Amino acid sequence: MPPSGRKPSCPCCGATLDSRPTRKKKCPHCGDYMFVRGGDVVTEDEAATRDWLAAVAQLGITRTEFDRHREELSSQFGTRASVTDIAWRLLNALVGRTGDEQRLAFIYWEMARLVSQEGKDSKPYLREASRHQLLSLRRSGARVVQVSHANDPWVCSACRALHGKRWAIDEALSRMPIPDSCREPSGCRCHYLPSLE
Repeated sequence: MPPSGRKPSCPCCGATLDSRPTRKKKCPHCGDYMFVRGGDVVTEDEAATRDWLAAVAQLGITRTEFDRHREELSSQFGTRASVTDIAWRLLNALVGRTGDEQRLAFIYWEMARLVSQEGKDSKPYLREASRHQLLSLRRSGARVVQVSHANDPWVCSACRALHGKRWAIDEALSRMPIPDSCREPSGCRCHYLPSLE
């Protein structure tokens, strides 16, 4: 029971529940799913918001900033903006004001993940992520890199063949062996590591 002693309620319809859910569950009254995040029973939208903010925590995006952008976009659209719409707006704003290559690589990997979830081609974003990763490695003094794959059943044969191969950074930047060689429909998960020459 909630600390106040009152019975819990559905975050979707407000109906009183017999017991507090401990995991994702359909409300017996409205049929919508209820989710549990941080001990709170929340809507699907709130769960998605909290999950996305946690996934990009290293970018320093605050809940206040997220909510402000949602309000602006919702007003612009005339309907409640989705978590994905807000994510795109925030990520694009960060690209415009970020000069750190490693941070840019993370932002583009997140953009790739979002487009992949929508069933769209993630390669342009993965290419940008890899390019920024290589630039970051070059800035840190690396001159040679090697490809490393995710080492799971979803790695395509082209990425398996590239695993461990070494490239001069400038050649890797020119040829972009990853993600351009990848044939995995959900997107390449390979990355570059600095290598001893």
